[in-house]
Amino acid sequence: MSEQKVFKDTSGGVVKSVLDNGVTVLVDSASYCRTVVLGICFKAGAREEMAENSGITHLVEHLLFKRTTTKSPKDIAAEIDSLGGEINALTDPDSCCLFGLVPCERAGDLMDFFQELLFRNSFVAEDIAIEKDIIRQEILEAEDDPLDVVFQKFTEKFWPSSGLALPVCGTLESLEKFTETDIKSRLREMLCGKRIAIAAAGNIQAHVVHEFAEQAF
Repeated sequence: MSEQKVFKDTSGGVVKSVLDNGVTVLVDSASYCRTVVLGICFKAGAREEMAENSGITHLVEHLLFKRTTTKSPKDIAAEIDSLGGEINALTDPDSCCLFGLVPCERAGDLMDFFQELLFRNSFVAEDIAIEKDIIRQEILEAEDDPLDVVFQKFTEKFWPSSGLALPVCGTLESLEKFTETDIKSRLREMLCGKRIAIAAAGNIQAHVVHEFAEQAF
């Protein structure tokens, strides 16, 4: 059972519930909207990394969209298009997030899609190689951008003993070292309940998101 079992959906306030395993659910219902925004966020960013595993969270984020037990990369791309909105992900110094904006009629499909990406992920060695190439290019582009270079130098001076000083994408050296075992281990760490917050806003009721969280997480 969850901490909060009774929900009151209004257009003026955020409803919060917490599952027994620590997953936090936040919903701001607005029945006048025709869309729903859903985000699944993990307390898992560069802040937790060290030089030897710098960039691994960002690599996990990329690989979440590569393959599942039932969907190929092409299938995943087609489903994103079919949902009729915007779906993306990001990694920053403090978090890794999956987020989507879809018509309210497709909110359930979006939740199912995110659940499959997280719990039925099935990336293979070929996927890892492709995403490493993509991230390698991101790193090289950042090293060629004066603004990125200056910001990176600033963070290294400002947080000299913290993971916050490390680039979110990692380095060319750390990227090459990551194995399939390393990546799967990091994903398991991210899926710990107390690390997870699920937030939704728009034309959706709080109990619907809460029930999804209970079932999925």
